Amino acid sequence: MLVTSMLYFIYGENIDTSLSRRRELLQTLRSKRPNAHEVRLEGEEVTADRLAELVGARGLFEAKTIVVLDGACEAAVSREALVAAASALQSSENAFIVFERGLVDAAAEKALAAAAAKTFRSPASATAGAGRGRREYDPALFALADALGERDRKKLWVRYACARLIEGKAPEEIHGILFWQARAILCAAQEHSPEAAGLKPFVFSKSKRYAARFKPEELRALAGNLVALYHDARRGIEELDSALERFILSAV
Repeated sequence: MLVTSMLYFIYGENIDTSLSRRRELLQTLRSKRPNAHEVRLEGEEVTADRLAELVGARGLFEAKTIVVLDGACEAAVSREALVAAASALQSSENAFIVFERGLVDAAAEKALAAAAAKTFRSPASATAGAGRGRREYDPALFALADALGERDRKKLWVRYACARLIEGKAPEEIHGILFWQARAILCAAQEHSPEAAGLKPFVFSKSKRYAARFKPEELRALAGNLVALYHDARRGIEELDSALERFILSAV
């Protein structure tokens, strides 16, 4: 039986546009597969074994699974596993969304775009990376990320409130930038160069400074807690907004 590819690749420099496209795609897939099981893997959770398992995974009520692979291209080990599995994901009956919050390694970009049924690259905004080596398309979200890196709980709370109430940012967007920051700090703490960490030089140097404010076990807990609260929200255990408030008041 011929299987139509259900691999989708979303990436680019404008995270708001990318997130919007991902939401639209998920809504479409959910409408077509209302009983499908959903799985989300982030960063280095994307391994060769886990991908092989998901290629043939079956849901409880429907023989289909929707998988979101978030940020797998940022670290070398998960990026290599994803690229190696691209053809298998392409031929799977399950749907895979490869979602990256920025540009990706050229070789990975080529391999994923070739395997994907649809590829969407969000364009850079007018102010993105304006001479500073970082993505500046959304000051409100990056101010939030900086407050987390600085371990300033009061500032983190104020910037969270501003992002939600004044800027109108969705909880998913806020979770995404906080997890991106936590993962960047963790990668910078473990590696000695931007290339090894899978980060841009500016992001690496800043994350390296932030890493000095945390113990190694605190960094692992920070990223792990963000993963856990997202999955709890997906399972209906707690609203993502409430979980983020609790995280912010206890994380730093």
